[in-house]
Amino acid sequence: MHRLGKGSFLLLIIFSLPFITVGSIASYFAVSTVIEALQVRAWAKVPAVITDAQLESHYSKRTTTYRAKATYRYSWTGVTYTGNRVSLHESADNFGSFQQDSYRELRKYQQSGQAFTCHVNPRDPRQSVLYPKLRWGMLMVYLIFAVIFSAVGYGMMFGTVIALRRERFASLYSGTASDKPWLQRPEWHSLILHPQTKSAMVGIWLVAIFWNAISFPILFVVPAELERGRYLALLGLFFPAVGTYLIYRACNTTLRWRKYGRTWLQLTSIPVRRGANWEARVYAAAPIESVSGRVQAILRCTESRSEYRRSNHGSKSKRVSTVLWEASSDSTVFRESQRASIIPVKFNIPENVPSTSAPEAETQVTWELELKAEVPGVNFGAVFALPVY
Repeated sequence: MHRLGKGSFLLLIIFSLPFITVGSIASYFAVSTVIEALQVRAWAKVPAVITDAQLESHYSKRTTTYRAKATYRYSWTGVTYTGNRVSLHESADNFGSFQQDSYRELRKYQQSGQAFTCHVNPRDPRQSVLYPKLRWGMLMVYLIFAVIFSAVGYGMMFGTVIALRRERFASLYSGTASDKPWLQRPEWHSLILHPQTKSAMVGIWLVAIFWNAISFPILFVVPAELERGRYLALLGLFFPAVGTYLIYRACNTTLRWRKYGRTWLQLTSIPVRRGANWEARVYAAAPIESVSGRVQAILRCTESRSEYRRSNHGSKSKRVSTVLWEASSDSTVFRESQRASIIPVKFNIPENVPSTSAPEAETQVTWELELKAEVPGVNFGAVFALPVY
């Protein structure tokens, strides 16, 4: 994989904008629809006369969508108003038979001259709607589009920015890439390495906040839907349930970071050499009171590459990771003081294993040291990326 120029990075950022736009629009429709459904509950119910009812059809190559349209009259405080809003979802669609069923019902009331219940905003009587119920199928589509497109768009944008920063840094040391390739990574300019806990914490909090901001309002709508016997609304609880789990994971990661955030790996030399015994120490500015009195240390070499598969719909690629080499050991925890711990680690790294790949390599080879221990309360865990050459 060749290094990308500034123009390529700019194209990637521009390419992410349509995904962000679609995700933002879907998020707006999802949140605004739920909020409006909550507001309509307080609107007054008045009789309305249906003066016109139509079913609008929209044809395309693959599907046909429908939209029920109506015109009706109603009175509020002695003043007659004309409305034309049928439901909270005003666009044409083909989810179920809501549009067709609404048209048939409104047409029946038009022909019979019977009064149809209309919901009117007391603060602004010009606002009215005939069917105020929330359509869960449409809401699910909004939520799915909001989550998927926003995740792809923002992930692509932030990933491009991070890659650009790393590439700029790597270019400063491109002349030393042959004899000192680890200098292309800023975090490997020191004998002290820090874990990836903080970046993981920030990432999961961003996902949790975004997900819950979209799905949390559903909790205010579901109880009323269940009272009306619309048990399909229970499907809507899936999104708040996932949001609750994300909050739990984010809180757990935050507690781990607050307790063990000041943890670092002290190397004796850099890089870590293959074909030799490697020893280092992990320092934690917190007591690690392991249940077993020991910490499990895992040294792992992983290869990540793209695999391309051809099908009738074209070629597809996916990232495949393979563990090339792994070793584990149990390390004793030493208490340097009441608020500090030391974990010595020692591994024999064979000669015939691949070294850490360059940032621009198509096939990525990474080395990680993972430490974990079962501790009362918040378990201890830390992962360090290693320069192995």
